[in-house]
Amino acid sequence: MEQGGHEPPDHRDPGRGEIRPRAGDPDLTALGHSYGSLTTGLALQQATGVDAAVIFGSPGIGTSDAGDLKVPSDMLSNSKADGDWAAKSGLFGGNPDRNPDITQLETGAATNTYGESLSGSDGHSEYQVNGSTSQWNNAAAIAGHPEDRIKR
Repeated sequence: MEQGGHEPPDHRDPGRGEIRPRAGDPDLTALGHSYGSLTTGLALQQATGVDAAVIFGSPGIGTSDAGDLKVPSDMLSNSKADGDWAAKSGLFGGNPDRNPDITQLETGAATNTYGESLSGSDGHSEYQVNGSTSQWNNAAAIAGHPEDRIKR
């Protein structure tokens, strides 16, 4: 550490290796795309303090039972764009796109709650395109407004 520097805060409980609660308990949303959705799914099977999660373009979340994920059931959602080869595979613990316990979000062209037109996503790499329905849905989850998500 440089002179005058400060030690970074340690949010781990040294006896258990778990993350301690955050001051004021702010909302925490996890996003996982592609293989990152598998690592997100594996992480969410632990006590994380995550309040909402969106997985997109997912080849699987490490379990076929959404109840294994430590996220409120109404705050767990999935997006799969047309033509997304990875999201169709279900290689890593079931296909979240076919799981009735996970809220399925729209990725095609749609209109948001403000009447604005949103573009559709196609394939594996367009989920975060500006002005897309999937980007809108991710932002609604992050902002803590699940009622603004556009569902399939």
